[in-house]
Amino acid sequence: MCCNSSVAAMILLFSCKRKADEMASIVGYTPKAGIEESVPVWLKIDWNDEVLHNIYRDWATYYSNRRRETFALHYYNKALELNGLDDDTLYRRSQAKRKAAQIEGALQDARAASKMAIERGRPNVAMSQQICDALFELNRMEMSKVEMHNQKRMYTGVKAKTFDMRLIVIEDVIKDATGKACAEFYLKNQKVAKIVNAIIRANELIDERPRWKILKEQGKCDVLSIPEEEEEILSPLEAARRQRAFNIAHQTFLNEAWLDVRFMKNLNKNPNLFLRQCKYSKDFLEMFSRKQYAIVRKFIKMIHSRSPLYLASYLKYANNDLRKKSRSAFLNRVQYQTHRNMNADLKKIKELRQKKDLRALQQYVENIMGEYYVIKTQRVMCWKFEFINEVYNTLALALTEQYYVPKHFKPTSKSMFLLLRLKEDTFKEVRPFVFGDRSTYQDVDVEDQASLKAKQLIARMERRILFADYSIEKCYLYHQIASEHFKQGRHDECCLNARRAMKECKNCNSWIWAFLACILIVKSNTTLYKVERTKEALELGYNIAQKLKNPMPSVVGAIPKAGLDGVIPEWFRLDWPPEILHGIYRDWGTYYFNRRRETFAQYYFNLALQLEPDDYPTLYRRSQAKRKAAEIDGALQDAKVAAKMALDARGPNVLINGLVCDALFELNQFENSMSEMYNNVQIFEGVKVETFKKRLIVLEEIINDITGEALSIFFLKNQKLVGHVSEILRAKEFVDTRPLWKILRDQGKCDVLSIPEVEEVLLSPLEMARRKRAFNVVLQNYLNDAWFDVLFTKNLRTNPNLLLNQCKYSKQFLFDFLNKQYNIVWRFIKMIHTRSPLYFLSFVKFSNRKMLENFREAYLYRVQYQTHRNMLADLKQIRKLREEKKIKALAQYVERVMGDYYVTKTTRVMCWKFEFINEVYNIFALALSEQYYVPKRYRLTPRSMWQLLYLPEDKIKDIVPFVFGDRSTYQEGDPDAVAAKTRKYLGRLELRLRFAKYSIEKCYLYHQLASGHLMRGGHDECCFNARKAIREARSCNNMLWEFLSIILIIKANTMLYKVERTKEALEEALPLTERMQNPVLIKFIDLCLYATEEAYTKKVASISSRMSKVSGGGSVHSN
Repeated sequence: MCCNSSVAAMILLFSCKRKADEMASIVGYTPKAGIEESVPVWLKIDWNDEVLHNIYRDWATYYSNRRRETFALHYYNKALELNGLDDDTLYRRSQAKRKAAQIEGALQDARAASKMAIERGRPNVAMSQQICDALFELNRMEMSKVEMHNQKRMYTGVKAKTFDMRLIVIEDVIKDATGKACAEFYLKNQKVAKIVNAIIRANELIDERPRWKILKEQGKCDVLSIPEEEEEILSPLEAARRQRAFNIAHQTFLNEAWLDVRFMKNLNKNPNLFLRQCKYSKDFLEMFSRKQYAIVRKFIKMIHSRSPLYLASYLKYANNDLRKKSRSAFLNRVQYQTHRNMNADLKKIKELRQKKDLRALQQYVENIMGEYYVIKTQRVMCWKFEFINEVYNTLALALTEQYYVPKHFKPTSKSMFLLLRLKEDTFKEVRPFVFGDRSTYQDVDVEDQASLKAKQLIARMERRILFADYSIEKCYLYHQIASEHFKQGRHDECCLNARRAMKECKNCNSWIWAFLACILIVKSNTTLYKVERTKEALELGYNIAQKLKNPMPSVVGAIPKAGLDGVIPEWFRLDWPPEILHGIYRDWGTYYFNRRRETFAQYYFNLALQLEPDDYPTLYRRSQAKRKAAEIDGALQDAKVAAKMALDARGPNVLINGLVCDALFELNQFENSMSEMYNNVQIFEGVKVETFKKRLIVLEEIINDITGEALSIFFLKNQKLVGHVSEILRAKEFVDTRPLWKILRDQGKCDVLSIPEVEEVLLSPLEMARRKRAFNVVLQNYLNDAWFDVLFTKNLRTNPNLLLNQCKYSKQFLFDFLNKQYNIVWRFIKMIHTRSPLYFLSFVKFSNRKMLENFREAYLYRVQYQTHRNMLADLKQIRKLREEKKIKALAQYVERVMGDYYVTKTTRVMCWKFEFINEVYNIFALALSEQYYVPKRYRLTPRSMWQLLYLPEDKIKDIVPFVFGDRSTYQEGDPDAVAAKTRKYLGRLELRLRFAKYSIEKCYLYHQLASGHLMRGGHDECCFNARKAIREARSCNNMLWEFLSIILIIKANTMLYKVERTKEALEEALPLTERMQNPVLIKFIDLCLYATEEAYTKKVASISSRMSKVSGGGSVHSN
């Protein structure tokens, strides 16, 4: 609605601008004279009137052909000023006026042009047709018909046939408008038709007497020359009825465009468009919007005259019984919804009363009673009087609860103001007037706005009083009017309306509203310091308060409360039989089904089926709702049950049987669907069979496509794969009924566990990339540009930014919702794939197999070329990082390019794959080995090994004190993000190890695994994986990776202070460095050996001294 309104506003403003430009351009064409400069002499062309007439006519024709009627009419007028007897120009101006919706002017011009042509002895058939068409568009059907008959006599041959065709149309229109539908409408609305005819006759009567005589006979004032026009006041019910009729007429004739027409109607009174500040454009916009709306209204009247609403209703409901049932079902739905709204509103009103929010309560009561329930009749609101009593008495109780004597209250001079909650007299400070200062006018504007709102509210309530049916409603309205007058300082009007409210209270015996009206009189007199009148009003209020011991015994006190919300009042219950409830639920289900709200529709269909389980139409509708919600299995079950019920009740039903066939077809069960269709072809006859025959044509074409030549080529090309897949499918179809332990025993597996471990299917990176590519290809083939949305939905199911662990309630709901929607889309894709498989698309796209192979080779060459360029670029980047000695960045870069990109490349597109892998991993190994060297002027210390091997220092974590309620105390999961990242990284490396082909790649992977375990404190795992790396390095004769793996073992032993094992590892590394003939590494290992020897000597000395002390202590003890 908002979107339509904004678009219509933009169109209207653009049209206004265009019209203004047109007017400006027209004015600019005429030469200016007077004060402004005259046209230069050399620019003037002295054409005669005949030439100017032709120029203006040609320009007008040019603009008329381009639908610029304003320009066209301007130039036609200029041409006719020069030659008013040109019938051709007059006829063209008639056409332009007709296009501009000026039908009366078009009719006059067409008649004048036709008259001129006849006088000259050359009658024109086009002008005669223009007259007939204008009369027809003015809804003068009889005159148009007469004119057509007259014109037809003037012409013969082909010219006369045009009138024959028009006569056929107009006779059909008159026959439709005055046929059986009109007779039924008049019989049904005889009284209304008489009243309308009397009004039309009174309007047509022209009284030629003086105005004062007419007014004198009518008993009105005959002094005023311009009598005051009486405003037509409509009741809220009549206004709602007219608005409903307005919407129905527009919906019937304009379909979805009716909202734009309604928007244009409301735009005529929109203050946001007609701003008072825009003094120049306001009048033009008002004139333009009214003109456009008048054109649209004229068009709607034209359609209505040719096809009245009663004719549309007659054609739609030829069966009166069906019309009555439809109307009764609609009224039952409205009654049911009104009943629900009454329950909700009563609950809301009681909640506001308990909260003591009087302002919100008064606004809520005014909104619902003045806008919604005031337009409801007894037919859809059975307990209207009781509900009105309940609402207004609840509001009165809430208003009386604010008048009480506070505890420890001491009377003062201002006691009355305090007790009645009146504001004390306050005087505003006089501020100096500053010219141009906005704040000078702010207070005045605010007061004016408040006064305007109060006037509008009072006028609305006075209008409601004219049509109020119940005395208690009048009590409320008079009380609210008096209250608004009191707020505005009009105390006489306040007392007058309060007295009226008390008078109405006596009629309905509502003492509580009489007490509130009396309180308003007391307030008004207190404000004016009228002590005597205040005393009289208080005495009257005291007498009324004596009668308020039980203010509403018939309504409020009779409702016992239970639970939280209390029991629904007895008068508020609608005891409908199950048949009516079943019809209501079914209609609500159909209502939501037509608006694509399948969840609500299924809910109401389920309620209806609980009341009548054997109602097969409801079961059929629920099947349709399930089918729209992509629940095809449930839809098939419901359709089969409904078909069986219909067969038992009235015989086979073509719609239900068709739904069974469609559900089987959408479940990709083509053979079952075809057999079902052939059965239905034999059952039904005539037109009903055609639906199944059409379905059979489609189904046979699909089966021919998927089992034709394309399938044969696919099977021949993928024979082994098809055989493997068929074996898997047969194995899944085979059901072994033996006990689980016997099955596991025969398979050689553990038969002790009752729940066997499910083996995880591990895919190689190449296979994962292949499946990902195949997934994208499928989506791109079947969904075109929408494939990326499906891919986004798939990834969204595991997105931690959406499925937050902190959102414990919404996380599971979002997870289930995403999976459900993704499964629906995936089922749809499978459905398309089953009807048109990929091999069939390929066969149709590339019928020439040689061309397909050429395309494939060209694509592979492009990938090979791009891969070669990437290899060169990556090698360059790796060498650059090695030169810059950025070891951490180099390790990350190597892992990313080798683990994500090149691992998915085959030798077809990466010819030098082994050489490239060797180059990358050897450069990385060289970069790692270059960090092990002896610094200049290095001196040995007890921590030399830790410094040389770049080992972290021991750090003791501080003990975090326990704080009750602190979130960090109760952290869920792994608080260490680095450890979680390391575990993920190690899992990635282990997965790559399973599918690594080359030994040097395994060396790298085992080395990185050992390094990762060392970082997280897994020294045994580090040594274990390092030994594996050494074994792989020896198999590929790579001494560098062997050396790096030994270094990791040295690091692990050093961190555990295992001096002997460190020494053994260093001794193992020394001959390796000598074989590599690297003096830097030889010096490094020698220094590490020297430091380890010293540590080993100290350790042996400390152990011997300790043993000597122990042995010496033992000898003394023995002595």
